[in-house]
Amino acid sequence: MTKQKWNFAAIVGGKNHIMDTNELWDGEIEIDIKLCACDNMFGHNQDYQYHNSINCFIEALKENKHDVVELYGLRLEHIIVILPYLKDVKYLSLFKCNRLESLSFIEELTELRGIYIYWNQKATKLFNERKLNNLTMLSIVDANKLTDFSGLEGSNIEKFKIWGCNFLSSFTPKVVISDFEIFVKMPKLISIDIFPVKNKNSRTDLIALSKLTKLEKLLINKKYFTFEQFAWLKSKLPHTTGIEPLHEWGCYQDETLWTVIGSNKPTIKKREIADKYERQYYALVEKYQNRENPPMDDEKE
Repeated sequence: MTKQKWNFAAIVGGKNHIMDTNELWDGEIEIDIKLCACDNMFGHNQDYQYHNSINCFIEALKENKHDVVELYGLRLEHIIVILPYLKDVKYLSLFKCNRLESLSFIEELTELRGIYIYWNQKATKLFNERKLNNLTMLSIVDANKLTDFSGLEGSNIEKFKIWGCNFLSSFTPKVVISDFEIFVKMPKLISIDIFPVKNKNSRTDLIALSKLTKLEKLLINKKYFTFEQFAWLKSKLPHTTGIEPLHEWGCYQDETLWTVIGSNKPTIKKREIADKYERQYYALVEKYQNRENPPMDDEKE
């Protein structure tokens, strides 16, 4: 069997930025240096300086301090070679490194503040975030084999995102978060953005989320809970954004469309109907303030 020959391009400079940084990380984070295991540099800014080997990448890391690094399409054997030279990196993007079965190497990069993982179809377990005291931001998209999130417990993660689809090539969530109590065990958590498969007992998920009284933002599938269940959750998290009743979805024939939160509610285009749902929602929020247990899935008001 012929051993696969790898071609690399080390790319320094330019104006590309890590995806997701605007929403999750409060502003764009521009990539200082990138190592790609491919020939095609499609989409990369022409201002980049190209080098044709891993050694050039290592030399570039030695010559200058690079806080933001993206590794594109690499396998573990490639990363092991460059790992000693990534010790001072602050932000790491693992973009389409879809053959990485283990992410434990990340534990050696103790200066990391933010990690972005896009499209990994092999890893089933996160690294141990407790070993990374500086890490406050973690974003994961299309890593649908992940099932073990125990490494998040006791971590310093403040902003966490995981989507089970990317809304480009995939639209159906596939990642499963079986126990939402993991979020309760993250003492610094202030922002959650998740798009997982709905668990059968979603009321348990509601109860877990309701304990996150310091949460500033919660973004979850708008159809994950019912309208009534979201209202109950809002009554427990009155200062948390992201669980308002209406979400502007776009325009259709010059008319604004609103998605009404909840699995049992529609997308509408008449403002007066939207206002009706909004009034109903906040009436339920007030009603549920003294209710301890969340509504059942089939409970309607």
